[in-house]
Amino acid sequence: MALIGTFSFLVVGYPLAYFLATRAGRYKTMLFVLIIVPFWTSFLIRTYAWETILDSQGALIDSKPADMLSLGYGPALGWASRSEEGD
Repeated sequence: MALIGTFSFLVVGYPLAYFLATRAGRYKTMLFVLIIVPFWTSFLIRTYAWETILDSQGALIDSKPADMLSLGYGPALGWASRSEEGD
């Protein structure tokens, strides 16, 4: 799997990066935006999920902060929110 991912990046990524760096011209900004915007979806989905969970009508409304920390839910929530960002 890693070999396929690496090969796919080499076949698609390098030519695209070379094109953007050397020949994109007046379309360079638009092409950069079209490449970068899909990476924002994960961030937006997590933000709305946390907003829903922490809302006044959300899932954590009945929980007390002290109970969350003593039962280990607080660290678990922090771990879950950071798990998809990568290190």
